[in-house]
Amino acid sequence: MSPSIESLRPEQVVASTAPKPLDPAVWEAWLAKGRKRDDRHRALILTALKSAGVVGLLLGVGFLFRR
Repeated sequence: MSPSIESLRPEQVVASTAPKPLDPAVWEAWLAKGRKRDDRHRALILTALKSAGVVGLLLGVGFLFRR
């Protein structure tokens, strides 16, 4: 005799609601936040590159006049 397969609990049906319409003000705020983050990141990268360049030049000059 084969065992029967039973579900331990009934399946639940989840009704999905219609999505809310997009609010243009929220969308613009989200874009502005992303632009600010990108600008901060770009400024940080440029500062790091400038600092690395200055350190490289100082090290180069230091090795040149090391004798």
